[in-house]
Amino acid sequence: MKRLKAKNLKEQNYIDIVKLLKIGNYSRADLAYNLELSKASISVLVEDLINMGIIYEKCDGESSSLGGKKPILLDINKNIGYFIAIHFRREFCNIAIVNLENEIIEECSLNVNINDDYKITFNPIIKKIKELKNKYKNKKIIFYRNICTW
Repeated sequence: MKRLKAKNLKEQNYIDIVKLLKIGNYSRADLAYNLELSKASISVLVEDLINMGIIYEKCDGESSSLGGKKPILLDINKNIGYFIAIHFRREFCNIAIVNLENEIIEECSLNVNINDDYKITFNPIIKKIKELKNKYKNKKIIFYRNICTW
């Protein structure tokens, strides 16, 4: 079995934390238990992810039946990056900016005039996509997702 280098191991731990948070809200103690890492290691990793803007402290959870301090629950920052979603129809195109939970941030529709020269057909669509990309350029990540139906 190939051993991971320290940098790769840290990155894998970041990924594992985010994967768990995609499933539900966890506290640092929950993450430590589920990932079999020390609470100190989890605290360092979580602090890094918070500083990167990937996750945030959501709210206080419920304390156990024995009492004690309420856990601070963590969640993924759904607005750290956006997708540009494109839906084509024969003579119509929908373009939307959506966050990581597929909530629509902005949406526009364009009529598509089919032309023998594909550049003439797609130039207005490309122009609108570039406008939206520039409008949201302050986001750390922008992905493109292309959905075609005829």
